Amino acid sequence: MKNIQYKGFVLSLQKDELRRKNFYQQVSSLDSNHIQFETFYAIDAKKDEDKAYIDEHFDFAKAKKLYGRDVSYGEAACSLSHIKIYEQALSQQSYLIVCEDDAKFNKDFPKLERILKQSDFDIIIFGESKAPSFKGSRKYRLAYPLQFKPYRFENYKLGCIYGFYTPGTVGYAINVNALKYIIQLVQKTKVYWLADDFQEIINQVNDEYNYKISIAHLFPRLVIEDLSIQSHLETERVQLQKQIANNNLSLFAYLKHNISLLKAYLKKRHIAYNDARKTK
Repeated sequence: MKNIQYKGFVLSLQKDELRRKNFYQQVSSLDSNHIQFETFYAIDAKKDEDKAYIDEHFDFAKAKKLYGRDVSYGEAACSLSHIKIYEQALSQQSYLIVCEDDAKFNKDFPKLERILKQSDFDIIIFGESKAPSFKGSRKYRLAYPLQFKPYRFENYKLGCIYGFYTPGTVGYAINVNALKYIIQLVQKTKVYWLADDFQEIINQVNDEYNYKISIAHLFPRLVIEDLSIQSHLETERVQLQKQIANNNLSLFAYLKHNISLLKAYLKKRHIAYNDARKTK
């Protein structure tokens, strides 16, 4: 087994004390002696100074081109927060373990230590958002199956999946090798990808440095999103969609009003024209 060190961060908005309390209560109940978590305060898109930072470091136009929709400030803040964790952890540990404060832990979470020691993957995704259970989302398991012969750790399987989907960033591990390339990348270009779009990160690192970051998924999951806790990003996405819908309705009403004015104008012109002909 490799002799590696771990550093765990829980990403949390400073105001979310109850979330952190719940997170650390779960961690304290787990028999995990080597993975110690500390809090990393996330960039808060609702604070003016943080919003200015987002405007400076996130490329919204490029993100819209990639995803075909407007990316919210909250999503941009999430992406940049993960990058800031990478920068802080780069010179500290062999493996960085990142969880979000709405994480719900599997009792087998301590097994992650052994899995990391026996794995050579750069990124291991052991968590999943919006999953109904630790087995993960059934539709994703069917659409993106695990490789034919995955690595086995007791009742857990680790391997690459066929295709790619965004599982959220509620729980994953990333080694220093991958961190180094990602940090070099963001020094050359603004961040424009969503935090859990690891495939876009992999593609960009491969294009720039000719290095293919290896990524694997662990099933069952060791962490899932606690669905009883309201997601900040989901709330903001809904608000953004409503705003876009309202803007579309406003545009429709504006066009409808102007068409009505045009019709009225043309009708008056037609009446005036007919009256003029009658007087001749």
